[in-house]
Amino acid sequence: MQIKAEELVNGKLDDVTTPWLHLDEMFWDAGAGRQVWAEIDFEQPTDVKALTVYENPNQKASWPTQGLVQVWNDALKQWDTAKMGVFQPGPVTTYALNLKGVSRLRYVPWNGYYRNFYTCEIEVR
Repeated sequence: MQIKAEELVNGKLDDVTTPWLHLDEMFWDAGAGRQVWAEIDFEQPTDVKALTVYENPNQKASWPTQGLVQVWNDALKQWDTAKMGVFQPGPVTTYALNLKGVSRLRYVPWNGYYRNFYTCEIEVR
């Protein structure tokens, strides 16, 4: 990743001007079918009502066409899908959730494998 985790939680909605992945890495990941994601680890079990993702409004071509929110299932040691969004309407997408006692959560932006990401902010409520 070419961005720092702090850039996704600093309250600025258009500050990520560097793509998430280096061009070489993007082609490697796309060729292998690997997906990029942002993971959130909570210090203690947390109830999550919503996750809002802000894309850089100046990078419209990079906005994901789909997004996936997954929650870690500690008992089964696997990621479970909590919400999936398709045909996202614009640079801001909110996923309504009703999750109790979450220890880990991740956001997986999804679109063509050969497109990069400029996600600027991820807000958990």
